[in-house]
Amino acid sequence: MVHERARRVKSSQSAKKAPNAIPSRAAEILKELELLNWHKIKNEAALKSALIKSSKSKQQEILQITLSNEQKARERKLRIEAIMEEERIKPLHLNPGDLDHIKDKHREDERKLESDTQRHVIQLRKLRQKFAERESLQARNRRFQQERKLLTGRNGISSTRMPPPDPVHPNQIAENLHIVGSSSKSLDTLIDLETRIQRLESKSIGKNTSFGKCSRQFIHKTKQPIPRPCIPSKKGLRTLYPTRPHVTPSTFLTAIPDQKLRQIRRMTDRQRRHYLQIDKQSEEQRRTRKQDVVIAQWLEQKRKAAVTRKRIASNQNRKQRVKPPKVVAPLVGAASGRRITNTHMQKLENMKKGIDQRRNLLRTEAFKVAPLRFYRPLKPRNERLPRLPPLSVSCLRT
Repeated sequence: MVHERARRVKSSQSAKKAPNAIPSRAAEILKELELLNWHKIKNEAALKSALIKSSKSKQQEILQITLSNEQKARERKLRIEAIMEEERIKPLHLNPGDLDHIKDKHREDERKLESDTQRHVIQLRKLRQKFAERESLQARNRRFQQERKLLTGRNGISSTRMPPPDPVHPNQIAENLHIVGSSSKSLDTLIDLETRIQRLESKSIGKNTSFGKCSRQFIHKTKQPIPRPCIPSKKGLRTLYPTRPHVTPSTFLTAIPDQKLRQIRRMTDRQRRHYLQIDKQSEEQRRTRKQDVVIAQWLEQKRKAAVTRKRIASNQNRKQRVKPPKVVAPLVGAASGRRITNTHMQKLENMKKGIDQRRNLLRTEAFKVAPLRFYRPLKPRNERLPRLPPLSVSCLRT
C-alpha cells in the first residue's frame, strides 16, 4: 500500500512537471549547439595555426637547404681552386723526348716566321720598285707631253729653248715619302690578311676552295654563214670549233672575291660542316636529276626506234589476204545462226528471228492477189437486200 501511494505521488508530481519539461529540453539543445559551434571555431583556428606553422617550417627548410647548397657549392669551388693552385705549383714532369719535341716546334715556328717576314720584305721591295718605276714612267710621260707641246708650238715658246725643270719643294718630297710609307703599311696589312685567309682556307675548306681562280668555260660556236663580197648569191660555211679564251692568272690584288667563300669564312666550324654537307647533297641531287633526264630521253629514243622497227617489219611481212566467199547458212543445223553462251541472250536472238520472219510473212501476204472465185460483182444499191440486225447473245445461246 505504501508503495502504491508513493507511486501515485510520483505520478502526480510528474504530471504537474510535464508542462515545464519541453522548454528545459530546448534550452539544453541550444546549449549543446553553442558548444558544438564553439568547438568548430576552435578546430578551425587550430587548423589555420597548424597550416601557418607547416608553411613556415617548409620555408625555413627550403631556406636552410638553399643555404646549405650554396655553402657546399662555395666550399667545392674553393676546394677545386685550391687543387688547381696546388697542381699549378707542382713541377711539370716531362721526358727528354717531349722537351726536344717542344724545342723543335718552337724552332720550326721561328723558321716559318722568319721565312714569312723575308717573303713580305721581298714583296715590299718589289712593290716599292714598281712604284718607283711607275713614278718615273709618269714623269717621262709628262715630260714627253710637254716637249711635244713645245715642238708643235701650241704654248707659244720656241722649240730651241727648253723649259727649265720645275723646282721641287722639300715639303712635297716629305709628303711623297709619307704617302709611300702609308702605302707600304697598307700593303703589309693586305699581305698579312692574304696569309691568314690562305691558312684558313687550307685548314677548313681544303683544296677544293681556291681563291681567285676563274672558271674555265668553253665558248661553243656553231657553223655560221659568212657572206662573201664577191659572190653575194652563195653563202659560205666555215666550221668554228670551240676555243678556250686566254685567261690571265689572277693575283690577290686583281682577283674578285667570291661571295660564297666569304660567307663560308664567316661561319663557325659546325655551320661550315653543315653548309658543305648540304651543298654536297644538293650537288648530288642535281647530278642525279640530270642523269634521270638523260636516261628518260634514252629510253624514249629506244621505244621510238622499237616502234619504227616493228612498223617497218609489219609493212614488209604484210600479205594480201583473200576474203573468204560468202556462204549462206542453211536454216537447220549448226550454222543456222550464231550460238551464244548466255541463255538469255540466245532467247533474245531467237525472239528477234521470229519477229523478223513474221514481218517478212506479213509483207509477202500483203502483196498476194486473191483468186478469181472469191470476187463477185456487186449488185446495184436498189437491188440489194436489206441488212439484217445483229444477233443477240440469247439467240446465240439457243
